[in-house]
Amino acid sequence: MICDKPLCLTVEEAKELKALAEKGGLILCLTHNYSGYAMVRHAARMVRNGDLGEIKVVQAEHASGWAAKLLEKQGHTQAAWRMDPGLLGDASVLYDLGTHAHQLTRFITGLEVSEVAAELSQIVAGRAIKDNANLLLRFSNGARGSLWASMAAVGNEHGLRIRVYGDRGSLAWHQEDPHHLQYSPIDGPPQILAQGAAWLSPDADKWTRAGLGTSGRIFEAFANLYTEVADALLAKAEGRPFAKAELGFPDATDGLQGVAFVEAAMRSYAAEGAHGPRSNRKLREILDYAQGSSYRNRFHRFCSREERCPPPCHANWWRYAMSMSNRPGKLAAATNSKAVERRRRDL
Repeated sequence: MICDKPLCLTVEEAKELKALAEKGGLILCLTHNYSGYAMVRHAARMVRNGDLGEIKVVQAEHASGWAAKLLEKQGHTQAAWRMDPGLLGDASVLYDLGTHAHQLTRFITGLEVSEVAAELSQIVAGRAIKDNANLLLRFSNGARGSLWASMAAVGNEHGLRIRVYGDRGSLAWHQEDPHHLQYSPIDGPPQILAQGAAWLSPDADKWTRAGLGTSGRIFEAFANLYTEVADALLAKAEGRPFAKAELGFPDATDGLQGVAFVEAAMRSYAAEGAHGPRSNRKLREILDYAQGSSYRNRFHRFCSREERCPPPCHANWWRYAMSMSNRPGKLAAATNSKAVERRRRDL
């Protein structure tokens, strides 16, 4: 099954879809297509090889300028449903763009986001939802970072980019120039690594179709993911063992983590930007989060141990969330039951 992101709109739905896929022995690919770029694969390999040392700071953004005008009032179909407050509400910018930056961050660094503090705002006057999000991130290894997602960054084009800083080097990748990767070692001059060069990792070489200086751009990235899925399907059909590569296509776990990330950000926004740990290194921690979060001194937790957040805390959190319903910028109830039902039937 190949599914566009987000996988669904709640952690509970994501948990159910993932369980159904696993129970049926199905292959599920989530089309976070940017992880299919050859130079993104090379960046991820460099991090895992230790070329950057210990990761300290990550800055990611998917700040597009596509909706810098009130397109939803001008008959623009894509804008109309994205800006519909009855579908995704204020979370739309995070589900649409923020999840791409989040997944790219996880894919390249191999780290998980453990805490998020979010602020949402509106750039285009008259829009029914928030169209801009600024997030502060804390990672599982103690690193810090930020994520900017926007539909209305005037002057920007596609707007997806990432910068990763370690204690021995840094790298930077920009989707609008996808066949180049900037690498800056601490004891050497900055380097521009080019797709197609003979000295790149096998992870990059495997997914390079065109020669040096030629890029298939986004279509090639999609094709790389589809090829990985096809290889998995062939192996299953022929009865051969299959194990997804370390740097392989995004799957249901990535979908689950993406949904949990957005829910965490929206809870932080409802709490006026409070930080909230979201340790999703284990599936149980995400599932515990789905049952509720504690709220103590404007600090809400995604609990993995019952003693940290007993059931009364869960109840208190939901009372707090409901109390926010009378405040501007309330947490939107994002549901799309028809889409989820279709995916349940497919599984």
